[in-house]
Amino acid sequence: EQGIEQGIEQGIEQGIKQGRQEGRQEGRQEGTLLDARESVLDNLEVRFGNIPENISQAINKITELKQLKLLRRKAIQVTSLEEFYKQISKTQ
Repeated sequence: EQGIEQGIEQGIEQGIKQGRQEGRQEGRQEGTLLDARESVLDNLEVRFGNIPENISQAINKITELKQLKLLRRKAIQVTSLEEFYKQISKTQ
């Protein structure tokens, strides 16, 4: 009985540790995505002033870091917000 109890306790502890690790990893990933979205929006705001809501919403829906990195570069290269908005649909 004592061995079974110890096994159960160890299993619970291991499950808690694994859950914490996964939670931290998910938190880091979400933080990285948030930073990337903010970088894109910041670049656009510096270049063009106020950002239309449709562009902000489209950027905030993106969940791929690679896509956001590409858009961050495009935000520097494009000549207008309209051109940038076209780039959003090209990357999806």
